[in-house]
Amino acid sequence: MPWHLLGALGDSKLLLPTALVTFACAEHHARPAVRRWLLAVACAAGLVVATKLAFMGWGLGSPALNFTGISGHAMLSAAIYPLLGYGLGMGHSPRLARYLLLAGFALALLIAQSRVMTVAHSISESVVGFALGSLVAAYGWRQWPVEAGMRTRAALVLIGGVAVMFWALGSEYDVHHRIVNMAEKLSGEPEAYRREHLVQPR
Repeated sequence: MPWHLLGALGDSKLLLPTALVTFACAEHHARPAVRRWLLAVACAAGLVVATKLAFMGWGLGSPALNFTGISGHAMLSAAIYPLLGYGLGMGHSPRLARYLLLAGFALALLIAQSRVMTVAHSISESVVGFALGSLVAAYGWRQWPVEAGMRTRAALVLIGGVAVMFWALGSEYDVHHRIVNMAEKLSGEPEAYRREHLVQPR
C-alpha cells in the first residue's frame, strides 16, 4: 500500500482549496448549507492547530494515549472528501451521491491509517482526527438540500488544477514547520516539544 502517497492526499494545501471549490461549484440553493459546512471545517481546523500548539509550546499531551495533537490530515480528509463526493454525486443521482459519500469516508479512513503507518501520528491522534472530521462531514451532509448538486465539470477541472498546483508547488510551504515556529514564539520556548518528551519530560 502506498502509504506516503495516501498521506499526501490529506494535506491541507490540497484539501482546503478543494473545500473552496466545493462551495464555488455547488448549485446556488446549496451554497448556504455549504457555507455553514465550511465554517465547521474552519472550526475543526482551529481545534487541530490549538491541540498542536498546546503540545509543541507547553508540552500538553497524554503519555498514556501517546497523544500530541489531533491529526490534521485525518480530520480534513474525513471532513471534505465525503461531502465533495456527495455533492458531485447529487449532480447525477441520489444513489450515486450515497456511494460517493461512503467512498469519501473509505478514502479518509485509509488516509488516517497512512498517518499511523508512516509514523507521522499515533493511533489515538488519527482516530480523533477521523472522528472529528466525520462529524463535520455528517453536519454538512445533513445540511445539504435534497435536490441540489454541483457543477460537475467545473468542479473536476478546478480540483484537477488544484492537484497540479499542489504536486508542483506543495513543498514550498510547510504547514507543520509554521505551527512549530508559532508554538515557539507563543510559548517563548527555544525549541518546540517533540513526541519523545511525552515519556521523558525535559
